[in-house]
Amino acid sequence: MGVFALTAAPVAARLGTRRAFGLALWVVLLASVARSVAPGYAAVVAATLVFAVGQGLANALPPTVVKERLPGDTTRGTATYATGLQVGAAIAATLAVPLATVFGGWRGSLLVLALLPAIAAVSWPLLVHHVAGARDALRSPRGAPAGTAPRLRLRLAALFACMSIAYYGTIAWIAADLDDAGWSSSYAGVALGVLSAVSIGSTILYGAVGDSVGSRNGWLAAAFAGMLVGIVGVLALPAAGLLWAACFGAGNGAGFGSVMTLPLDLVGDPAGVVGLTGPMLLGGYVLAAASPPLVGLLRDVSGSFVPGFLLLAALCLLGIVQSFSSALRPRAVAALSRT
Repeated sequence: MGVFALTAAPVAARLGTRRAFGLALWVVLLASVARSVAPGYAAVVAATLVFAVGQGLANALPPTVVKERLPGDTTRGTATYATGLQVGAAIAATLAVPLATVFGGWRGSLLVLALLPAIAAVSWPLLVHHVAGARDALRSPRGAPAGTAPRLRLRLAALFACMSIAYYGTIAWIAADLDDAGWSSSYAGVALGVLSAVSIGSTILYGAVGDSVGSRNGWLAAAFAGMLVGIVGVLALPAAGLLWAACFGAGNGAGFGSVMTLPLDLVGDPAGVVGLTGPMLLGGYVLAAASPPLVGLLRDVSGSFVPGFLLLAALCLLGIVQSFSSALRPRAVAALSRT
């Protein structure tokens, strides 16, 4: 997902965002079907890699679509697709095992879930048939100034990496940590449900009031603070695990929406947006991929989740500091462009 987010800019410049996003949806659909019928382990892994190619492309394009079609309403536009991502993930996580029970195993479950990208792939061109491909805009040389773009990309990648590492490390192990603290496995799993539900609500709230209440940097800092409270709370008082899961979810939902809106704030055209979003997702997802195994390794070495969760908490603190960086404010970018 991270590596192939970088393909969004050249693919969209060649095809236009409308066709590029449609292509991504079809890749996700075909890979989903292939994975459900793959004959062996190697084929399943290969289909999963193809799936990730489409997903990487699809993740990087929505900010550009928002910049093209909703330039005056970027916060709600971003929150809308961010909510969709979280709702889709929650549906899949909730239904995967029941569907496997009904349809004879994981293959049947994956095949039924492939109906969702099928609906998206078929409906997308019908919904946007009147929208131009905007290839000229994506070939524009404007966007982040040449001298500041590398620094902006690095800062955005670092910010998104802190959030993604903390998120994936937490959702991978919070239930196991609560299980270690004496919770039943089923009740510990409820914490994940609470986290997901509150994340969705938090993203919707951000979309509704993100422009009228506070600043983008303030939302980011508050989001990291919520995630930090959730992580530290689980370590300090696991008996209140559902409360800490809710705190983490509240921070994660608003934080994801905020960080995905930042590229739209910092540059003035679709070419600049896709040029920032791809590297940001690359840095975030590639580093985040190491988070669950690293936290698990620290658990195996130390016999406790404390070292791993403290590492995630430290990254949230770093995220709070980065949130107030003047380099991530539109006025600072404009000033740098004049120099």
